[in-house]
Amino acid sequence: MTKAARCQVVFESEIGIIHEFIPGRTAEDTDFCISSNHSLAQVAKKVSRLHASAVPAVFHYPSEALIWNFLDSMLRAMKALEAAEGAQRQSAEPSIPHFMAYASLEEEIAFCRDLLTRHDLPIVLAHGDLKPANVMICEADGNVPEETVISLIDFELSGPNYRGYDIMKLFRKQPEEDRRENMRRFLHFYAHEGGVADDAIPGFIHKAVMEAELIEPLTWIEAVTFFALILRVKPERREEWISLAESRWKEYIRSKSQMLRASGGAPKAA
Repeated sequence: MTKAARCQVVFESEIGIIHEFIPGRTAEDTDFCISSNHSLAQVAKKVSRLHASAVPAVFHYPSEALIWNFLDSMLRAMKALEAAEGAQRQSAEPSIPHFMAYASLEEEIAFCRDLLTRHDLPIVLAHGDLKPANVMICEADGNVPEETVISLIDFELSGPNYRGYDIMKLFRKQPEEDRRENMRRFLHFYAHEGGVADDAIPGFIHKAVMEAELIEPLTWIEAVTFFALILRVKPERREEWISLAESRWKEYIRSKSQMLRASGGAPKAA
């Protein structure tokens, strides 16, 4: 991973990592709009450089998307917790919503895996959780755009992953009527930084938008799975986890139909 793309690790051990302090504020969805052109360009360039970096040798299967490993790990943990608590569970306890049930999540993850692995989707050294909150913006005195410093943080889930997964997580909460335009502008800067020839940039942008839209449901079902696992670990905050999972489940269902439509035009694997 290039130094320019990330914050520096100052300490690490088997139990955790400490990064250098990054001054500034966390980014918001409005920072990834055409109206915030400088921030959009700076983040696009950093992400492009990250994606162009070599996958570290610690990953034994650099051509396989790490997201499937994360999802499988969460499912296994969920199943183990359910088995351990099964004998102690009281019939009077409230049931788990269907969209947070192990069987439902296993089925939907299998659906996504089956569909996405049919396509030749680029796998790069990705951030893995590239939501706006994991982008730090340090604005100079006087709010001079050219002096703004952008940093990416929280690389805990970094590794070989779908390029479109990173891109979609930056834009997925934007209104649909704005998202594609903002994403296309972002990808223009991304492609230019990556050395894509000017006459090839329109085709690159079209393909990358298709990738991101195809992958959108995966970004939502991953979040539902996370909150479903947390519900079993910290049941005292049950209503909070259910509310967070339900909002993401609705987005998953909405985008799942789009995935099926987009799948017809996405590039197939050989």
